[in-house]
Amino acid sequence: MTSDLDKKVKEKQQKVKEKTADLNEAIKDKESQEKIDKKRKKLNEAKADLNKALAEEKTK
Repeated sequence: MTSDLDKKVKEKQQKVKEKTADLNEAIKDKESQEKIDKKRKKLNEAKADLNKALAEEKTK
C-alpha cells in the first residue's frame, strides 16, 4: 500500500515541477497576464494535490 502512495506523491511532485517550469517559461516569454495567471492557477492546483497526497501518506 505504501508504495502506491509513494508513487502517487512522486507523480504529484513531477506535476508541480512541470507546472512550475511552464509558469517560468510563460513569464520569461512575456506571455499575456491572463495566460500567466492561468498557469499560476494550474501550479497552485498541482501544489494542493501534492499537499493532499503528502497528508494521505502521513496518515497511513
